[in-house]
Amino acid sequence: MEALQLYGNSIKEVSYESDIRKVIEKIKPNWTCNQIEIKKMSGGHSCNTYLVQKSAESEKAIIFRVRKLFAEESDKKPLVKSTSEEKIVQEVSKLGLFPRVYAMFKDGYCYKYIDGTSLNSTKLDDLPLELIAEKLVKIHSVKLEDEDYTKVDFFARVKHLLNTQYPENLDIANRKTLLKELNEFEEYSKQFNFTIVLCHGDPQPGNIVWNSTKKTIDFIDWELTHIGYRALDVACFYQAFTYLDMLLNPTALATEEIQKNKTAFIKLYLENWAKINNQPSDISEEEFTEFCREVEFFSLLWPLYVVILLGALPGDFSSRPEGFLENLIKSAYTYYWELKDSKLHELKLKKTA
Repeated sequence: MEALQLYGNSIKEVSYESDIRKVIEKIKPNWTCNQIEIKKMSGGHSCNTYLVQKSAESEKAIIFRVRKLFAEESDKKPLVKSTSEEKIVQEVSKLGLFPRVYAMFKDGYCYKYIDGTSLNSTKLDDLPLELIAEKLVKIHSVKLEDEDYTKVDFFARVKHLLNTQYPENLDIANRKTLLKELNEFEEYSKQFNFTIVLCHGDPQPGNIVWNSTKKTIDFIDWELTHIGYRALDVACFYQAFTYLDMLLNPTALATEEIQKNKTAFIKLYLENWAKINNQPSDISEEEFTEFCREVEFFSLLWPLYVVILLGALPGDFSSRPEGFLENLIKSAYTYYWELKDSKLHELKLKKTA
């Protein structure tokens, strides 16, 4: 069923209850006012999330996702246009890769509640890797109409964000150095033949919902979705899951156990890719090695990417301890420099003239 296009409606933080009720009247006209319960959930980096349900009936619950950081009155501009997220969420919903979307409104959308828990506190060894790999491949295999799968503007978008919104006076990681590193990585990227796909863009633990009873995985929060490199999505998935380890121990991401786990996931990913895309099931050693190399390339770029995102689009960290954001940026930046030279040597990348 097509989502209602309610762009005349918006959800303001100061009046969210009455604003949400106005949308509910249109998508659930049989729900009476006294039946509706609205709960503001824990805030995300760039959006507010609200749970709306009819008389505590969770199976009939609806999630409202409302832009906060990228609202019209904000001076922050998104890395990816909100229209891209809206379009893609509706398309993947039709394909069964996202719950039913009920309506799009001026500053967000609402969809059927997903029963489950995020993977925020899940250890790497306990991850349902096979299901995650299968779902990620299905997302990567979607072909959207009117989208160009022959080129990617990832580096251009990140550099634009760096040049226009990253603070000039951030001592931890200054803009000039970051731009130099990004340009270097863009040149290195030309030594690869990356597969271009529909990317989720932010497959981190908080954006993956696991239902252990039904054995299902769902990806939520598509604000960074774009046409891009599949190896980048896989790298972001693994680096994000080991981020807390990095805060405590910057060398934790290079441990043998984590690398072994990542290699196993890459194998599962390629097996699912072959199956879903009707390719030979036997993954050649050359294909496996090259994809591992691509993922390692973006794994090294990832902390630099995080530094730029956090510096340019800091969001709301008021509930965190003082200095949390600065420590986050410093940890990621330190990790990058500690591994850069050895990783580039391992990947056998050479600077171009």
